[in-house]
Amino acid sequence: MEFDLDYGRTGELEGALDADVNGCLDTRRSTTGWVLLYHGGAISWSSKRQPTVSCSTAEAEHIAAAAATRESLWLKKLMVDLGKADRAVTMAEDNLVCLALIANPEGTGRERHIDTAHHVVRERTAMGAVKFFHQAGAEMAADGLTKALVGPALADFRRRLGMVQQGEPRAPPTTN
Repeated sequence: MEFDLDYGRTGELEGALDADVNGCLDTRRSTTGWVLLYHGGAISWSSKRQPTVSCSTAEAEHIAAAAATRESLWLKKLMVDLGKADRAVTMAEDNLVCLALIANPEGTGRERHIDTAHHVVRERTAMGAVKFFHQAGAEMAADGLTKALVGPALADFRRRLGMVQQGEPRAPPTTN
């Protein structure tokens, strides 16, 4: 089977991220997965082992959020340079504790172990450059970047990325 990416749907720049916590059995490091979509198709994505061991699920997710935020800011600037409106990039995240850490500019003192570099997420969210929202992991485009998927879950993952089998009908083109 051969697949193409379909960019025929409407939509702005949006993203999704995920992390599998301590997924590597040898190093106990987590995997960050994120994808950025435009007009319904993936334009940038990554699946990469994190450089450090995470002490919690929230920390692993926060590291993933920082990576996705950095890429989304670069793509957002590119879009503005190409004449698109300067809008916040919406980012899907499945971990409620991570979302609470991002939304709380004061911090709790309990997340001091999360490296300062990853707090760019908090700063850029407060500035309105990115906007995080909760979405269940199984419904997210980034879900397949951190774990193996088979059967219907793999087909759903491909659909969420905007992948269509060659010869399948595509979404009608939009004017955006």
